[in-house]
Amino acid sequence: KAGLLERVHLVLQVHDELVYEIEEEVLKPAGQIITEAMQGVLLRSYLRYKTEVPLLVHSGFGPNLGEAK
Repeated sequence: KAGLLERVHLVLQVHDELVYEIEEEVLKPAGQIITEAMQGVLLRSYLRYKTEVPLLVHSGFGPNLGEAK
């Protein structure tokens, strides 16, 4: 809906870590969408898993993976 499909690409997933390639101009809105999606994944699951423990998401940005952490 945000029109970011051509500007944001998932390039790597290792367990619970996701690495995206995002155009710099859309970094902030894309980061917010990804963070919200990850934090709310349990509520949208087919199990409708509910817990009082929040699912926290950490994100980092950088020109390469070593600088993004």
